[in-house]
Amino acid sequence: MRTGKPDEKRLYFHVYDWPDDALLEIPGIFSQITGARLLESGEELEASRPSESLVRINIPAEPIDQVATVIVLDYQGELRVARYQADK
Repeated sequence: MRTGKPDEKRLYFHVYDWPDDALLEIPGIFSQITGARLLESGEELEASRPSESLVRINIPAEPIDQVATVIVLDYQGELRVARYQADK
């Protein structure tokens, strides 16, 4: 789940299902990412862009919170994301 306010140039991702390979991939973000970190600890995370619309974040092997760990992405410029429509 993603939350955030457009005027703060920051996105908050609530991760409920922690990846086993310590890589979180977030598709559909076209904006330039300027930083990634864990909300609770402030630990900086390495983010890369393997393609124009995919952000890959190296995350710790274990989540900070067993229910949901929040990852903060800072971006520059206008927020540009892909529009997805759920199957009916």
